[in-house]
Amino acid sequence: MIKKKVGVLLQNTKCNPYFYKTISELSNKNADLFFLINDSDSLLKQVKVNLLKRVESIFKSILFKLIIFTEKVILQRKNSEIGKHFEIFDISCFNNREPVILKPIFSKSGIFVKYSEKDIIKIQDLDLDIIVRGNAPGIFQGEILKISKQGIISFHHGDNNWNRGSPPAFWEVYHKKPSTGFIIQILNSELDGGTVVYKGSVTTKRTYVENLVSLYSESYPCLSHFIMKEDFSDNFQSTVFSNQLLKKPTVIQSLTYIYKVVFAFFKRIFESRILKIGDRWGVAFVHSKWEVASLRKGVVIKNPTDHYYADPFVITKNDKTICYVEDYSRQAKKGCISAIEIFSNGEYKILGEIIKEEFHMSFPYIFEYENNLFMIPETSQSNSIRLYRCTDYPMKWEYQGDIFKDIDAADTMVFLFNNKWWLLTNTKGHYGNDHCSRLLAFYSDSPISANWTPHENNPIVFDSRIARNGGILFSKNGFVVRGRQKQDFNAYGASLSLSKIIQLTKNSFIEEKITDVNPEFFKKIKGCHHMHANDEYTVYDFMKREGWK
Repeated sequence: MIKKKVGVLLQNTKCNPYFYKTISELSNKNADLFFLINDSDSLLKQVKVNLLKRVESIFKSILFKLIIFTEKVILQRKNSEIGKHFEIFDISCFNNREPVILKPIFSKSGIFVKYSEKDIIKIQDLDLDIIVRGNAPGIFQGEILKISKQGIISFHHGDNNWNRGSPPAFWEVYHKKPSTGFIIQILNSELDGGTVVYKGSVTTKRTYVENLVSLYSESYPCLSHFIMKEDFSDNFQSTVFSNQLLKKPTVIQSLTYIYKVVFAFFKRIFESRILKIGDRWGVAFVHSKWEVASLRKGVVIKNPTDHYYADPFVITKNDKTICYVEDYSRQAKKGCISAIEIFSNGEYKILGEIIKEEFHMSFPYIFEYENNLFMIPETSQSNSIRLYRCTDYPMKWEYQGDIFKDIDAADTMVFLFNNKWWLLTNTKGHYGNDHCSRLLAFYSDSPISANWTPHENNPIVFDSRIARNGGILFSKNGFVVRGRQKQDFNAYGASLSLSKIIQLTKNSFIEEKITDVNPEFFKKIKGCHHMHANDEYTVYDFMKREGWK
């Protein structure tokens, strides 16, 4: 097999741990690496220009670095991953030939960079398939942009629809954006305005450093895959950019950021320890098909003392309609699965626990297959996707085995679509405990099989605003509607959207939003993140900020 010739454009061979891993992956794949390194004199000239032109930036940099240092010291006490982010690695060990030394020509501002005809000829002689931008600074212009067959591929750590510039992962926290985006692009002469070949987003963390670590941890594993692609014919296209270019925060903005973070920290402490309030979910049902359901008319199922209900699924069998729910215990700090019988006159009866394990359980997804009723609850703490079968409806269930092992997955749903069984699940990312950013698909001939084939484009969704499953709905017209959780800044399960699955094959996934479900149907609720229905009832959940009782 012919190796793909990949140029690596660098200022030097020292890099962050994420890019080091990317180069390591490329060296293990079918990639022939060529290092293109800017000489140190060119960097010195650029630095001199920057210092002479913007002396005031020194003060901004000092304060901003102080923020980074302080957050790093505090956060890494509880999370060792924070400290690893700042480690420096040398990728020279992956270079098996003499590097090509370049002399970049920087503009007076130090922002734009070109290469001489002599350097261009050096690179042309390598006949590169693609160039990946490493730590080489500047906005590239001229022949360098089209010298390789596929151009220069690069990250922009930000959603380029509104955030072009720097620093990565900062402005999302500053403006309390619910998600922090990234793009992989083929560069042109416009800052972060190149052709987008991939776009993703993760949930925004509470502080800049934690958000930066999360963003880099989740985005970098995508890079080597796209470097090795044969073509980018299925590219996204960049959109019109109407915002101001974002830059390093001013002194006032840095001080404002510090105030926001400190205030949010003490507010959270005050509410949880003094006022004793927090997020508490609840479940409601309405005797109606989901297409015409009026959620404000729903009957609220009262939470037991020191518990709450969430993630309801409903089924009618043997003349009994049962709502299965996550039953979370504050004392045990974990959930189990409980059953509630509901009636058309608005009454209900708590039947009690049906499945309880040593680990947390939630999202009791139910489906029928070959005249049997099955359940796949969320059991991410067991590092598996477990299957249960109902042996005596509605209360007796038996564990059948794992349909997936060695996977940290949440909110799994299994359904039939175009004569094939599909499994959609949200897997944990590379940082923290985030199950909200990526949606993966698998297919099989049987829903109770332990052999599932992954979708060719996994993750089929990489967007924290719509990736996480929030229930499922079926229409008499035969289409499937996926509930999609929407997260807000520092707020899990802020709202829900419903999306019709248009296309789902082994190499494609298209869905189309039908409507939004906002937390406005009951008084004083702050969130909603789940809906399910059968032919008679619609069940859903909601969240309030309140004390336990």
